[in-house]
Amino acid sequence: MQLWAVQDEEASIYFGKEITTYEFIVKNHPLAQQYPPDQYKISVNVMLADHEVIGGSSAPLSTTKNLVVAGGEYSMEGRTLEEIKGLEYPQWLEHWKETYGPEVSVSGSIPINVLKSLSERVDSLHWSDFDKYAFEDIGSGVYIRKYEIEGEGQLLVRGKSLEKPPEQITMIDADGKEREFNPESLSEHLSKVKSSMKGDER
Repeated sequence: MQLWAVQDEEASIYFGKEITTYEFIVKNHPLAQQYPPDQYKISVNVMLADHEVIGGSSAPLSTTKNLVVAGGEYSMEGRTLEEIKGLEYPQWLEHWKETYGPEVSVSGSIPINVLKSLSERVDSLHWSDFDKYAFEDIGSGVYIRKYEIEGEGQLLVRGKSLEKPPEQITMIDADGKEREFNPESLSEHLSKVKSSMKGDER
């Protein structure tokens, strides 16, 4: 939805079509006027359908950390949602709901059985695998989404682009310890939760 918010065309025009995206680092981009070239380089994602350019997006990358600066999408030319649609974000959100249906129902935390399934295919997960769950955006210079885990703990999903798979997924236990998200770490986490629950019962 955020990607299509900065396109001139409506998403419905491309229903049933395959869209391919290519990423480039460019010079003399309009965003360079806002983000100093000695601190940032500009990344442009170009979208193609039927071998024709249909749009894209752009973002500043830190030259020291090589991370996308968080804070909304820009069009391929560096324009904002307000400049393209003439709407504020809440108005665009209502338009999207009316045109394409309501947003996916969002749950408060990720159930344990879902976590187990996700951990078994952690190397192939995408941001969309977490669409059903509420998150807190805690990123600064990179996308970092914090999800609550059923029982206790959090899941952190990190990456520099929402159009590409997350680069890192970690778990945080109730004691604040952070570890890579995989079947082994999840099993250890669940064991801690069970021990904690038994302690509370006593």
